[in-house]
Amino acid sequence: AILKNIDKLSGRKLEVLAYYLISGFSKKTKKDIIKRIKITDSNLNNVNHELRKAGVLRRCGYRQSDNELSPELLEFKEFVVDNKGKYTLIKIG
Repeated sequence: AILKNIDKLSGRKLEVLAYYLISGFSKKTKKDIIKRIKITDSNLNNVNHELRKAGVLRRCGYRQSDNELSPELLEFKEFVVDNKGKYTLIKIG
């Protein structure tokens, strides 16, 4: 189900998601995203909201800014990215 939701994402949402997949969700990652893709903190919060609606981020705390990758996406990341230097290619669509 999560891959279908990712397939519907485009533009900035995919860029931001790529950062989270590589670096995890943290204040440092957010600062890196803001600096590198030149968006405001407010715009990044809007993108994060859209990623939550798509099911790829979820809240993990009481504050609105406390997010984490969904468990299903973390499993996907482990399979594709963290595979001990081996790469897996998957065709979606």
